Amino acid sequence: PVLPANIRIAGDITKSVEDIFTDGVLVDLSIGFWYGTNGNTAEELGIAGKVPEPVVGLGTKRLISKDMVDAWAVVAARARYILRRHSYVFPLGETAFVPYKALAKVDEELVQLQADFFKARDRLKRGGYEDDSARTIAKHRESVRAKLRKQRPSLDVVLGRFFFTWSAYTVQLPKKLEVKAFSEKKAAARAEAEQRYRRELEDRVRNFLGEAVMTLRVKTIELCRTIAEKIKDGEVVTNRSLTTLRDWVDRFRMMNFVGDDDIEKRLEKLKRDILEGTDADALKDDDALQKTLATSLNQIAKAAGAVSDVSSVTGGYRRRLVTD
Repeated sequence: PVLPANIRIAGDITKSVEDIFTDGVLVDLSIGFWYGTNGNTAEELGIAGKVPEPVVGLGTKRLISKDMVDAWAVVAARARYILRRHSYVFPLGETAFVPYKALAKVDEELVQLQADFFKARDRLKRGGYEDDSARTIAKHRESVRAKLRKQRPSLDVVLGRFFFTWSAYTVQLPKKLEVKAFSEKKAAARAEAEQRYRRELEDRVRNFLGEAVMTLRVKTIELCRTIAEKIKDGEVVTNRSLTTLRDWVDRFRMMNFVGDDDIEKRLEKLKRDILEGTDADALKDDDALQKTLATSLNQIAKAAGAVSDVSSVTGGYRRRLVTD
């Protein structure tokens, strides 16, 4: 979600940027592995003569099976999803900003996925690499099989391409722009460069705070409206839908580092007063409970859709951070 153009957060917030890290950290996740492929040649594809001019490339071929590669590639994708699910894209370096309330969960899941990743990698050992590669190469034309076997990297080289690490860190922003390249320029040019830098930084962080609020609110609206519409249309609200809603209340609280207190309190009240102890069977047989749930969901969705108050939420966060 993008911060609406009509919403503005007043004031210079650059001095409070570092204080954002009292509520979260940047997490860098780095994963690498062997894709089990190599580039094709015209000979391997059975192309005689010169490759036509418009052809950009000849694609790739597998040296081991897709199933073998998927064993670790799927785990890597899951790890990136976990981090993306529990973070916001930070405007400096496009890194992941993880609220402290979500950091323990992210770390716990990454530790398990790291173990799964290297367990999948170790399938290459104990003959797995040679056996799988032999079966894969056997599917190619006989005339190129010997050449493909030579193209295979050694097992040690393949294993060396695997890594799975992550680190949490914060950044310290300069209070005043100091660039040696400007040392010989006029004072006016240096002042203009500094002002431009601060304006750009202010815009980025203002939008970051606003988008953090909007991201949570858009998902809240989607969930609330979906279930409210089911009730309105006389459809059955399943236990899966109720569980998804309960989980979202917990996730909203975990990700709400900006302090969108109104929506968080509304969701907490929904969970406490209606969702706790309610299952699909009880809801199906209780018209009054369905009406109460639908009314509450619609009220939350309406409140979350009031984007005109986003600036007050993020502005309050800014004022809370300023300590000087």
